Amino acid sequence: AGTLLLAHMTSVAALLLKSHTNAPLFQMLVGALIAMPSMQLGTTPAARRRAGAWLCNGYLFCIVVPTYLCSGLSKTRYEGFPALLDGSYAYSQFSMAIKRSHAPLHGSGVLEFL
Repeated sequence: AGTLLLAHMTSVAALLLKSHTNAPLFQMLVGALIAMPSMQLGTTPAARRRAGAWLCNGYLFCIVVPTYLCSGLSKTRYEGFPALLDGSYAYSQFSMAIKRSHAPLHGSGVLEFL
């Protein structure tokens, strides 16, 4: 019941957030909705382990790996491979994040070393 409620809440959030960064979470919740009944109602420990292994493998190979692979490829496409290797891309992104007015540590002196 808790997973179903969380999946419903995240589907509403997906409509409102207009971002792709939460897509892996939403996909994991759908996978958990499929696997949880087998994990909770499995008659043997082997059946519960099999459902848990299916969920872990599905999460790793169907969600995490494609997400990070596509993210890395798109960064390489837009920023170039040398910018990713020498750290200038990460530095520029971190600098822009600090300069935002809604950054939680902006002006506190904690992140002023950049």
